[in-house]
Amino acid sequence: MINPRAAAHIAQLWHGGGSSPLYQFASTGTITKKAWLEVHDNINNELGEYLDFEEKEQIEHVKELTKLLEFLVTTGERGPVDGWYETVIAQGRG
Repeated sequence: MINPRAAAHIAQLWHGGGSSPLYQFASTGTITKKAWLEVHDNINNELGEYLDFEEKEQIEHVKELTKLLEFLVTTGERGPVDGWYETVIAQGRG
């Protein structure tokens, strides 16, 4: 399973905007079932693109998103994580 920093990075790439559940996860560590659904929707969109155009890039996206979904589901629902930015996001920039 991927680590929290990798999961946050993937969520930063795929979130649907400032009010989306994946944005909330990426910025605060909050995990909700709606975040799971947002990842699932992204997977479905990428699979649809693959079926239409057969581009290998979409399969790589699906693999990445599947790793994020595994992290979110395995970790389970939770509220904001104290120090999330400092320990997960900021360290990834150093």
